Amino acid sequence: MKSFEELMSLSPSSPFGVYTYYCDNLGDHIQTLALLQHVRPSKLLKRDRLTPHPDLSLVSNGWLTSGRFAQPSEFRGVKHVGIHLAPHVRTPEMLETLKPCGVIGCRDTVTQKYLSEHGIPTHLTRCATLTYPTYHGSREGVISVDLDPEAHALVASRYPDSIHLSHDLKPFEPEEVTEEDVVEQYRKAYGLLMRYRTAELVITTRVHATLPCIAFGTPVIYVGVLNEEDDRVSIFDGIGVKIATEELRRGEASALDKPPVVNADPFRNGYLSFLETCLKELNP
Repeated sequence: MKSFEELMSLSPSSPFGVYTYYCDNLGDHIQTLALLQHVRPSKLLKRDRLTPHPDLSLVSNGWLTSGRFAQPSEFRGVKHVGIHLAPHVRTPEMLETLKPCGVIGCRDTVTQKYLSEHGIPTHLTRCATLTYPTYHGSREGVISVDLDPEAHALVASRYPDSIHLSHDLKPFEPEEVTEEDVVEQYRKAYGLLMRYRTAELVITTRVHATLPCIAFGTPVIYVGVLNEEDDRVSIFDGIGVKIATEELRRGEASALDKPPVVNADPFRNGYLSFLETCLKELNP
C-alpha cells in the first residue's frame, strides 16, 4: 500500500486530471485515493464544479450525479474508466456527451445495461477501490461503519470490543472549503483505509467501505440499502460479497457471522487492464 504522501503527490508535467470532491462523505475521497495508486495527475479537478481544461486528459471514475459533466471538446481527451449514472442523468443529452468517449467503463450492471441499450459501447470495470492491494498480515478488531443505532447495538452485543467509524463529514458550503481542508479530508479517508486493511471483520452500510475491504482481503458484510432501493448497489452483482441487510433488519444472528474472503483478483485485474488501455489512448 502506497503512503499517503505518495498518493497525494501530483506531477506538474502529467497530462492527466482526475476528480476530487467537496462533499460530506469520505467514500468519494476513498475512490480518488484508489485511482491515484495508478494515475499521477497534474491536477485534481472538482467533479461538481468542473471547468474546461483543454491541456488535460480527464480520467473519470465515480458516480456522475450532479454538477457540470465533462464535455469532450473541453479537454484534451476524456475516458470514463468506472462510472455510475444516477437515474436523473440518464438522458439523451448525457448519451450524446458520452458518444465521443469510446468504450465507457461502467462501475455497475445497471449503468452498463442502460448505455448498451442505447448503442454506447461499454465494459464492466466496477470501481478503482477494488484495486487496493491485498493485505497478508495479521488481523485484529471488528469495525462497524455508519450503522444506525439499532444495528450498531446488535453488532456491539455480538462483538463487544467492536468499534464504530463513520464516513460522514460535517456539512459545509463548498466556497468555505480551503485546500488545507481538502487535504485533511483525504488524510482522514486514508486513515479509514488503514483501519479496514487490517481488520478481522467490517460490517458496513457504505459501498466504499465494502469494496476496499474486498480488495484488502478483509472479511466484510454489507448491510446498506439494497439494489431495488438504490441501483448504485448493482456494483455488487456477481462479486460474491455477503449482503445481509434484510437479515440484520429482522435481527437474525446469522447476519453477523463472519463470511469467507472474496477473491478480488479478477476484479482488480479487469479494472487495471481497462485503465491501462484508456491511458494509452489518452497519451499514446
